[in-house]
Amino acid sequence: MARKAAESIDFDLMSKKRFHLLFRKFIYRNVVPSNPRRAAKNISYKLAVRERVGNFHEVDCGYTGEQARNEVSRCLRCDVRL
Repeated sequence: MARKAAESIDFDLMSKKRFHLLFRKFIYRNVVPSNPRRAAKNISYKLAVRERVGNFHEVDCGYTGEQARNEVSRCLRCDVRL
């Protein structure tokens, strides 16, 4: 329902049907990877507990670019045994 509301609001504001262009088509395939590799989980940098006191800085600083690329290439099919 939220997507329909957003599409309607976008059309009212822009006078064009363009909302569908914002999303890529995604087709999920329930296929087991042919050659799964074991890969370590990436750990994002977090502020030390002492640095968290007395401020509103972000605690979890997220992945670096390389860590993000490594994380998305991991096999997340827990039912596959190596």
